[in-house]
Amino acid sequence: SFNTRSEKSVFARRKKKNPFVLIAFFVCFVLIASVIVIPLASSLFGVVGLNANEWLISLALSVRPLAACEVYKLLKK
Repeated sequence: SFNTRSEKSVFARRKKKNPFVLIAFFVCFVLIASVIVIPLASSLFGVVGLNANEWLISLALSVRPLAACEVYKLLKK
């Protein structure tokens, strides 16, 4: 939602245009990280903690759509 609905780069846009998207992003991030990191929550949901390598893989895969959209927008100009 940060990148795909705009013709401008996510890095060139004003961040305060829709603060609810930013707030929702951080709330979701905290909730998901809490389920993974907090032992009681992780046992309730049946998940295990990630090691550093798994966090890096997750981050790398999460950034790919952003990078792909930015490259597409750059080539579209």
